[in-house]
Amino acid sequence: MDDRTKNIGSKFIERFKKINDPIARIVTVHLFTESWLNKLLEEKTKTSGQLKEWNYASKLLMVFNLNLIEEALYKNLKILNGIRNGCSHNLDFNFENINLDDFSLKPIKNKIPKEVRKNLNSNTLDEKFLIISYITFGWLHNHCTLELKMNLNL
Repeated sequence: MDDRTKNIGSKFIERFKKINDPIARIVTVHLFTESWLNKLLEEKTKTSGQLKEWNYASKLLMVFNLNLIEEALYKNLKILNGIRNGCSHNLDFNFENINLDDFSLKPIKNKIPKEVRKNLNSNTLDEKFLIISYITFGWLHNHCTLELKMNLNL
């Protein structure tokens, strides 16, 4: 695993902690999850030199179709991409219209600390989105880090 890969998680946390603007948060989550998608595709496909030509949705679909991530994580990343597209292309994007119940946390729910799970039910929309963003990025980050460490042909 190269240094760039080792630093993805710590760079994400460092940047994300400093952000208060919801649009900046979603763009940051998008940027860092795309970095992992790129890494997976670079390791698994022969077309890694063409990744700059692919959009996030294409990369995500390819990673999913290659069975490099599970369906629930794919769906969460697809929702985050939709939110990013919504706020990137609409000056009046309303975060209140986001249905956070669409996010799936079931496969990893037992790994989420109890106090965080409790907060998902009681926090404001912004706080819930913050928690879900952290969890989804962490899920992808941990999955990719484990796969690369185990050297499972990724």
